[in-house]
Amino acid sequence: MIDPSISIPTASSESQQWIQWHKTLRKMFGKKQANDIWVYAWSKRGGINAKGNSVSTRSYMEKQGVELDKTSLSSLADFGDSVSSFFGGMFSVWKWVAIITSAFVLIVLGRILWKLAKDPNKSIGQVAMLTPQGRAVGMASATSKSLPKPK
Repeated sequence: MIDPSISIPTASSESQQWIQWHKTLRKMFGKKQANDIWVYAWSKRGGINAKGNSVSTRSYMEKQGVELDKTSLSSLADFGDSVSSFFGGMFSVWKWVAIITSAFVLIVLGRILWKLAKDPNKSIGQVAMLTPQGRAVGMASATSKSLPKPK
């Protein structure tokens, strides 16, 4: 395993370098000690104005139990990221709702077209029963059939 003391990120290090360094520390020392070492290095070599102080770094470290200091601009960036994540999640949910609904409609339409192709006269009569006028005609004919015939 690589010695993490050799690869300590600096203020000019990218976000992914800081995240990867924390992951290496976790493997060697466990979460609590890795967090302590990482925070100490961040305060000496990183910090609020570091290049690696990004949404991804703050988000990753928050999941590790470390809250990093933020500027007003970085707070705004984090808020924007959380809003976009929320709507991204909502859009993916609605995408699946739309796909399932479309599939259901296509299945129903497919069954109707199949019945219509199989027996057009019967199918048209069934479709007519879906309208108020069709039900009225259907009820009238059903009533006349059920009445006893005059002698």
